Amino acid sequence: MNPIEIDLEFPSEHGGNVFGQFDVFMKKIEKTLHVNLILRDGQLKVVGSEEAVKKAESVIGELLELSRRGNIITEQNVNYALSLSMEEKSGHLLELDKDVVCHTVQGKPVKAKTLGQKKYLEQISEKMITFGIGPAGTGKTYLAMAMAITAFKNDEVNRIILTRPAIEAGEKLGFLPGDLQSKVDPYLRPLYDALYEIMGADAFMKNMEKGLIEVAPLAYMRGRTLVNSYIVLDEAQNTTPAQMKMFLTRIGFGSKAIITGDLTQKDLPFDSISGLEEAVRVLGKIPDIGICKLTNKDVVRHPLVQQIVTAYDKYEERKKRKLPGNERKTGKVMSVFLENEYEGTAGIDCEMIAGQVVEAAVDYVTCPFECEVNLMLVGNEEIHRINLEQRGIDRPTDVLSFPMIEYENPGCFDGLEEDPAAFHPDSGELMLGDIVISLDKAKEQAKAYGHSLEREYAFLIAHSMLHLFGYDHMEDEERAVMEEKQEEILQFVHYTRD
Repeated sequence: MNPIEIDLEFPSEHGGNVFGQFDVFMKKIEKTLHVNLILRDGQLKVVGSEEAVKKAESVIGELLELSRRGNIITEQNVNYALSLSMEEKSGHLLELDKDVVCHTVQGKPVKAKTLGQKKYLEQISEKMITFGIGPAGTGKTYLAMAMAITAFKNDEVNRIILTRPAIEAGEKLGFLPGDLQSKVDPYLRPLYDALYEIMGADAFMKNMEKGLIEVAPLAYMRGRTLVNSYIVLDEAQNTTPAQMKMFLTRIGFGSKAIITGDLTQKDLPFDSISGLEEAVRVLGKIPDIGICKLTNKDVVRHPLVQQIVTAYDKYEERKKRKLPGNERKTGKVMSVFLENEYEGTAGIDCEMIAGQVVEAAVDYVTCPFECEVNLMLVGNEEIHRINLEQRGIDRPTDVLSFPMIEYENPGCFDGLEEDPAAFHPDSGELMLGDIVISLDKAKEQAKAYGHSLEREYAFLIAHSMLHLFGYDHMEDEERAVMEEKQEEILQFVHYTRD
């Protein structure tokens, strides 16, 4: 594709803000969108493919407008603008800048920085009770505090009540030294921090002395009726179902409640049910209860935090996604971890088919070990990127295989038990490797070959599994062997051309 070039007017006084110190934001835009940017004498030259140039123009235009409005451009602004451009949601960044919840004592505006946060604030405004669920750094507690303080200052409520379960002390605070306040202060420090920043220490202390702001552990809410109050329950993932029910039934007339939590950071005893998790399931259909789920895309702390959250999300997803067919006839355990990043609709049961075919392949080669396979479903664009990055081939393909094991001979497992690196340190499973499948390609090929998508998808998995066992098709003889084996695997699970 031939590159195109456009020239944009760009006021030089905004260059340092929009493109960052030492042009760090400019380099990020160039790297992410695969464009070249040249800024000279109030003119910005953008060079790249037509699609990339269009996205770059949109991103830079939004950042420039934010700068004109007096905003200091941060790395989070740039990252989110780029993310929105990938999702073809240009213009939304400027929409976020319109609504200010309040200002901190230093005059800094508090407002939504992501679409998820915007939806969260809308839910709080509209609903009597709002659940804000998401990972660390998504602004759940801070925005809840901002909304509570704003309502208090506008005389919409008479007081603010802030609470959280003191799970680290088992809510048995009597053995701790000091009075009640000194006992609970360490557990409530994040709430104090937000109050100090938004309200100011002096105003906070005055209102607290008057009893207009109350900060207390959840256990002290029992038996009360909270009227004309703005109530924030933080770290709600650490509540038991009984505690959550107790809290929700304290809410009286004229009150609003915001319940925040991160279900991935439970400090409850192992196998205990979280009150937050149960409440979301039980109360999800009540009209005046809002449930807003924030994601790693809504993280507004340092960009590294977003990467950490994303990495943990993927790890936890892999841990819990054991597909059908994982209990094998041989008594061995098989783990198939499926990561679905396909933006369209598959139209087939990808999990079930993957479990069946992987199990059949493992049994076909008579693997003596418990096994682990990672499967990722993507579209043509993503597999094109991976193919170029990993193999230097500049086009989309149907399937990519990344074996973790080097075999002396295909399908020969002799001596592997002597290599501890081949086995997962926690599960002890043999780590066969990764499979990446383009569902776009699978659909195209199923149509071209005149058979079902199920068959094509199963074929790609069987083909790739043989690669993970050391088989290849570089030579005609190797190709014939692979073709025979993959058809036998498919016949075993009844995914044939017929």
